[in-house]
Amino acid sequence: MGITSRPKMAFFEYNGKRSDEFGLKIINDQEIISPERKMTFIEVEGVDDDYAIDEKAYKSYSKTFNCIVETQSKYKNVAEQAQATIAWLNSKPGYSPLSFNAYPDAYWQAMYYEGISIADSVSWRGKAVIQFKVKAKRRLLSGDVKAEVTKGGIVTNPMYLSSKPLIYLEGTGDIKLTFNNNNGNQTLDIKGLNKTITIDCETQQAYRNGQNANAELAAVPDIQLHQGKTTISWTGTITKMLITPRWVTLF
Repeated sequence: MGITSRPKMAFFEYNGKRSDEFGLKIINDQEIISPERKMTFIEVEGVDDDYAIDEKAYKSYSKTFNCIVETQSKYKNVAEQAQATIAWLNSKPGYSPLSFNAYPDAYWQAMYYEGISIADSVSWRGKAVIQFKVKAKRRLLSGDVKAEVTKGGIVTNPMYLSSKPLIYLEGTGDIKLTFNNNNGNQTLDIKGLNKTITIDCETQQAYRNGQNANAELAAVPDIQLHQGKTTISWTGTITKMLITPRWVTLF
């Protein structure tokens, strides 16, 4: 964990809007947090130390912004400002992208779920503590760019963490996809592809036109793009393949 200095005009963006649009001025430096690994420790009688079981995953954590609320001319007071802020933060349930302009190349997947705390210190200025629950791994913007892959093509993961891509296919019939990396081969079998399919390896779901298409997969789609080069090949008829790699980092 460490400290990163905030830029001169610090703001965060969530649900498509910036915090400074609501008069929120970030007043503290932001901690760089390394998420905790998911581990289970078991005490064994008569044996030194604990037995550790590594779940090979990381815990989500809280991301907090301490702000001053500077009332803008369109609002009468801090209370009215707070109402607008609360409406914005709660405008979309579930996880949404959360970015901080000190880190322009990446973002968190975050959820605002706690009530906002605002201290009305004077009539024209208040203080607010805004807290999000964020997923352990931050997404790189470069990993949200779709890339077309041809048979025998290579996708290179620049990060040390494996990512779980979004795969879009056009083709017909039975298909076997092979992903070859230094960590070994991974395969994905599709039975009777009907023109198109989208495979989300993060949620382990497949769909077409918004409808579930898991029945066309021979197994749960748990493909991961490991660090370095992955060569992608297949048998069967694929006329187009797009991969959104979803590169991730812990910082």
